[in-house]
Formats: sequence, C-alpha cells, structure tokens
Amino acid sequence: LENSTRLSSLLEEASHAANPDRTTQIIGDFYYSGMDSNAIEKKGADPVKPMLNEINEVKNVKDILHEIATMRVNGYGSAGFRIGVSADRKNVTQYIPSAGQGGTNLPDRDYYLKNDARSVKIRDGYRQNLQTLFSLLGDDAATAKAKGDVVMKMETILAKAQYARVEMRDPYKTYNKYSVKGLSTITHNINWSDVLADMKIMGADSIVVNN
Repeated sequence: LENSTRLSSLLEEASHAANPDRTTQIIGDFYYSGMDSNAIEKKGADPVKPMLNEINEVKNVKDILHEIATMRVNGYGSAGFRIGVSADRKNVTQYIPSAGQGGTNLPDRDYYLKNDARSVKIRDGYRQNLQTLFSLLGDDAATAKAKGDVVMKMETILAKAQYARVEMRDPYKTYNKYSVKGLSTITHNINWSDVLADMKIMGADSIVVNN
C-alpha cells in the first residue's frame, strides 16, 4: 500500500509538473491519458478500431497467425498462445524463443472447467462482461450474446488443452526443446519460422515449448 501511494504521488507530480524534462513529460502525459475518464468515454471504441479492422480482414490460418504475432509485438495480448524470448533454463548463457499456453482471459484452466458454485458464478460474470464489450462496439443484445458465447467456447477449448496448475510447476514437463523446423512438422498448420519472423525474433534455430 505504501509503495502504491508513493508511486501515485510521483505520477501525480509528473502529470502536473510546470516545466518538465522530456522523461517527466512522457510519464506525466501517459498517466494523465489513463486517468482522464471523460476523454476516454468520449473516444469510445475509436482507439481500437484499426486493430478490429485488421482482425476483420483475417481469411485463413496464416492470417490468424500473423495477427497473433502483430498483437504480441504491439503489446495487445497473447491470443492463442504465449511467446517470447528468455534464458534457456538448461543453458542460461543463451537466450531462446519460448512458447506456451495462452489465449484465455480467466486466470487458468480451472475457471473454465470446474463446476462448483464459485466457478459457475465467475463464468457467468465473464459471459456478461463479454456481452457488454460487444454491445459497446455497437452490436445489439442478441448479437453481442452470440459473439460472447463464441469467445467463451473458444477459450474453453483452449483451456481443455492446457496444463493444470500443478503441471505448470513441473520444470521437466514445461521444458520441451525442439528445432524450429521440427516443431513446425509436429504442429502441421503452424510454420514457426514465419511466426518468429512476424514476432521480430530473428536467427533462432530452436524453441522451447512450456506445455
């Protein structure tokens, strides 16, 4: 709490600085842009429309993979799967591309698959949130619900293919090293050379899969 309070004070000072240097100006402007709720409400969905238009142009698997890479490079999220570059756990003097499960918005697979009262309530709330988001983009209630149901179905399919929490803590299960070409052979519809190139990850001949 104390750390958050101090950070908040520093950000407030930066956003109201009289004669800021360039770094302070950037920090202050970024903070203020996120706190200006009136401007955010006025813009509505306009800031994300270029990204939505790109998604609407997707026609095939190759386009999907390219869009996933574009979203990852621009910091929008990790649709479908997570990928990045990190130290090789079995050779920490080298960095290597690392790919793993992703594409779900709830904290982990159990939120999609358990049927206790708490899990069901959370999923119902998530469905409502999805419907609200599509409504804010201009869809009528029925269309928004239908699209939300599709998203939930897709994420549930991904969740079923994911490791559970205990498995994700297993350092052996979550270290599966392949050549880029070899992994492409296994995944059939995914050419990992193209994916890595779209991700601006150049020169890699191996990749670690975390699940």
